[in-house]
Amino acid sequence: MAILVGDDQLAALGDAVATPPAVLVTDANNAPVAGATVHFRIPTTGAGSVTPTQVVTGADGVARVDSWVLAAGTNSLEAFATGIGPTPTFPIVSGPLSEGGVTFTAAGVPAGTILVRPSSAGITTQSGNPNVILPLTQRSGLSMQSGTGIQLEFFPAVTVTWSSSDPNGTDASVNTTGLVAVVHENDVPTTAHEVVFTAQAGDVVGSIKLNSFGFDHFRRFTTLVWRPVEGAASYDVEVDFGNGCTTDTAVCDSWTQQVSQTTSNLRFLFEFIGAQPGRWRVVPRDASGAAMTPSEFVYFRYLN
Repeated sequence: MAILVGDDQLAALGDAVATPPAVLVTDANNAPVAGATVHFRIPTTGAGSVTPTQVVTGADGVARVDSWVLAAGTNSLEAFATGIGPTPTFPIVSGPLSEGGVTFTAAGVPAGTILVRPSSAGITTQSGNPNVILPLTQRSGLSMQSGTGIQLEFFPAVTVTWSSSDPNGTDASVNTTGLVAVVHENDVPTTAHEVVFTAQAGDVVGSIKLNSFGFDHFRRFTTLVWRPVEGAASYDVEVDFGNGCTTDTAVCDSWTQQVSQTTSNLRFLFEFIGAQPGRWRVVPRDASGAAMTPSEFVYFRYLN
């Protein structure tokens, strides 16, 4: 059994996904299996709903639900087919997936959320943190090097008007499609080149901060973006939090490392530790694994 359609979707809280999930059941020769009973379940109580919970495959081997309504955050929908792998115990309420089972994922997103794209590729997430799951459905602070860019997307996906607190693009700019270009990074701990980007569709408004010493969202999800380095095959991402810091700056008496992780991407998503300043840099490594010259530190600050 395999997922046919309906995986990795976004929908507003309490709404059904646009494409009802469907699985394809085949035999050992990859021929469609008709008459197989497929059971669907929401593995977490109160995390959305699915209708119906049992579907019999047609001649094409496809079993499709009518509706999958999402709750907030990351949602999961699991499917089992009788006769594929060990027969599950019914009614299926909880427990691990049986062999041959598949899992759909989707995200329930509040209206007015600005998402960082790509949401499922090109961004490495913090290891060992169950809160950092893509697609991210909460606001993220942007901390970016000069000369970098990133694509923003407004939810719901309708025609929006983008604007910036820096209309002249001195520190950063955003175009009509939500593409951000950064001119000045926070490479000194005394000065923030903060820009707030806003998207509006009718009465629904969303905003996101770039290179701020006043990040005020919670949870403290933060997206880092850096320039590619010629000859680099990977990057060690190092994130520190400050101790004994001066108010309204990122000038601190000392720094303690929070994150050290390697990626081949140019973007990293993590959850910052507290209401205090932070700084980050990347250490490029060549194909042999040898460290190259580290980047400059880039500074940010959370207020709560």
